[in-house]
Amino acid sequence: EEAGKLLVKCQKQTFELGDIENKDQIPDSGGVSIGIRPSAFTQVKKDTTNTIDLPIMVCEYVGSQSVLISEIDGNRVAIELDSDSPITVGETLKFSIDPSDIYLFDRNTELAIY
Repeated sequence: EEAGKLLVKCQKQTFELGDIENKDQIPDSGGVSIGIRPSAFTQVKKDTTNTIDLPIMVCEYVGSQSVLISEIDGNRVAIELDSDSPITVGETLKFSIDPSDIYLFDRNTELAIY
């Protein structure tokens, strides 16, 4: 917690979390896993809350959607976007993630905390 905001820190990335009612379920060690749904990523032009630059490793057009694969701290992530504009593999795109779309799981029990 910093400046009254609950944060989750990965190796290279820090994410601000939404209001968590059951903070008492966060392990004392702070060891949690985070979950972000592919549809929670929003492509943005400027830095906002929880902005992250991600290199696109795979891009597959599936009808009106594009499914992208990237990595955050060595972990592969899937991203779903509308297929409005072409995306090139190797390109780096900027995304924002709403704090309420980041889920926490106890690393040992794998039970949802938030």
